[in-house]
Amino acid sequence: MRFVYHPDAKAPTLTLTGESYTHIFKARRHDKNTPLVLCNLLDNHLYTYQITHLDRNKASLELAHSTPYTHNTQHTTHIIWAIVDSKIVEKTLPTLNELGISKLTLFFAQYSQKPFSPNLQRLHKILTHSCEQCGRGTLLELEVLKDLDSVLLAYKDCVALEFGGEVLTHTNLIANLKNKSILIGPEGGFSPSERDKLPHTISIAGDLILRSESACIFVASMLKLL
Repeated sequence: MRFVYHPDAKAPTLTLTGESYTHIFKARRHDKNTPLVLCNLLDNHLYTYQITHLDRNKASLELAHSTPYTHNTQHTTHIIWAIVDSKIVEKTLPTLNELGISKLTLFFAQYSQKPFSPNLQRLHKILTHSCEQCGRGTLLELEVLKDLDSVLLAYKDCVALEFGGEVLTHTNLIANLKNKSILIGPEGGFSPSERDKLPHTISIAGDLILRSESACIFVASMLKLL
């Protein structure tokens, strides 16, 4: 791990208690004689702290120095994903974060699994742990919209990955994907009424059917290459 996330990283002094203390000194077994590097995932800096006091329930830290940290995404990439099972979203989120997706918009499509509603606090926690693991210095932005109409109102130029659309090739990848918001449906795809609303659709060559989360990872991987 390059750093540990803490929302107050930058403060001249910090006191770590509760979950932060447990994560750093019990789960990660950080040595009290080793400086601790923290990141707030907001200002593109790493903050190195000396541990001035450590006991069984809390640790006192003093800021030693800060360094710029620009290991971030190269350009804006945005995936709009119809809500599926919460466990699938949570499992896929770290991969999207590692691949450098800038923003993920979740929305309820007609075929979405309705009982599942995204827990943004839990997703934020998953993202912070992912950033610690992969070294990403900014959080993937999360957004939730209520339906496809809301999506199309907010992102009029989005491109949907759907059967029957323009087939992606090595010659049209940039035109279809770069700087575009890519729309991906739930398991079962979009309903007929939703398909009629899609402004522009693309598809993948071949007749294999991708799971919704596989389509997200495919698109994220393609965007990484652009």
